[in-house]
Amino acid sequence: MAKFDPLKRPPTYLESMELLRRADQQVKDKEERAFLWSGMVGIVCLIGMVGGIGLMIFGVGQMIFGR
Repeated sequence: MAKFDPLKRPPTYLESMELLRRADQQVKDKEERAFLWSGMVGIVCLIGMVGGIGLMIFGVGQMIFGR
């Protein structure tokens, strides 16, 4: 955060609104990235679970029916 400068003029209404709009956009972007990251992790976990179930079924089939 910038240091306070008593000689600098305060921001105008439009400048303040632009700063708030940019901060709001940063929050939205961060939330979207978190959502996409969670989705990717979920897909990878789902693929791993399906693969594990497939290996389990294959192993049980080998035990029952043999080679």
